[in-house]
Amino acid sequence: MGLLVASINQPCDVPLRVFLALFMARLVVAMPVMVVRRLTQQRSYIRVTADRLQSVIDFLGVVWFVFGNWWLFSSTQCKDTSPILYYGSWTFIIIGYFFISLPLLLCLAMMCCLPCVICLARYIKEDEKRGTPEAIIKALPLETFKDGSMDKEDAVCVICLSEYTDGEEFKRLPCKHHFHPKCIDEWLHINTQ
Repeated sequence: MGLLVASINQPCDVPLRVFLALFMARLVVAMPVMVVRRLTQQRSYIRVTADRLQSVIDFLGVVWFVFGNWWLFSSTQCKDTSPILYYGSWTFIIIGYFFISLPLLLCLAMMCCLPCVICLARYIKEDEKRGTPEAIIKALPLETFKDGSMDKEDAVCVICLSEYTDGEEFKRLPCKHHFHPKCIDEWLHINTQ
């Protein structure tokens, strides 16, 4: 508001005063709507109305932001005749660009930093013993497959998806599931479940 008062007698070739006045009015109207949205229940009539009103305010804010850009970049005299108004408009435009680019910046930060965080977590966790202890893996009973000893649909290692052949060995877990020894040993070294 101080920008508008300070530049009242300074001429400008584009309506930046109108841009700033409506931009600030949008902020003033948006604040109570945001408060109502935060304080009301999810499915109430007031909340639904506030959500719709917020969507309208946001849409009009984007349209007004585009007009502000257009007027600011097309101005030829405001920089010299009304510097307070001109640079004040620039401030609001830069803040607008920051809020518009914030989701993109967060996505870029996640893409760049998340792999580093995962590697760091893996490095920190590397000291922990992972997987099933070797003694338990070796203690699992080995059985020999014989044709007809189980249903044809069940005679499959579900890790590698190959069928057992006559005379082939498999390991049976306490839960009665069965796998090729190589398949289940590798899995149990990685996972405890």
